[in-house]
Amino acid sequence: MKIKIRRGTIEEIAKVHNLIPEFVHKTDVEELEKRLKVESAIILLAEVDNKIVGFKAGYAKSKKEFYSWIGGVIPKYRRHRIAEKLLFEMEKISKKNGYKKLTYKTRNKYYPMISFGAKNGFKIVNLEKKEDILENRIFFEKKL
Repeated sequence: MKIKIRRGTIEEIAKVHNLIPEFVHKTDVEELEKRLKVESAIILLAEVDNKIVGFKAGYAKSKKEFYSWIGGVIPKYRRHRIAEKLLFEMEKISKKNGYKKLTYKTRNKYYPMISFGAKNGFKIVNLEKKEDILENRIFFEKKL
C-alpha cells in the first residue's frame, strides 16, 4: 500500500472527518474554520490510491508550542502506520517553523490515542478530571 502525505484544505478534512466513528460529533466546514483558518495552521492529508483516508490538523498555541488539534484515519486503513506518517510530517514542519514542542490532548476512553502518544515519544504533562473517568482529558507533550 503506497501512502502519500500532502497538505490539504479544511473542506477535504471535513469530508474524511465524518467517516471516522470516534468523532461522535460530526464537524462541518464552519466549525473547522474556527480553529484552522489561521496563518499557523497545518492541515495534512493521507492518501491511498488518490483517496483521502486520514488527516491531521493543528495550529500554534504560542511561538514555541504547536497543538495537534484533530486527526484520524478511516477504520479500513488503520494498522498501516498512516497516523504515524501524518505525525512525523507534522513534527517535521513544526520543527522547521521554529516550534519547540508538539502537544495534543485526548480523553481517557480513547486508549489507542494514549498508546499512540507513548509509542511516539510523547509524555503526559497534565490531567483534567471529569465526573465520568472515561471523559478525563489527558494532555501530552513532545519536545521537538
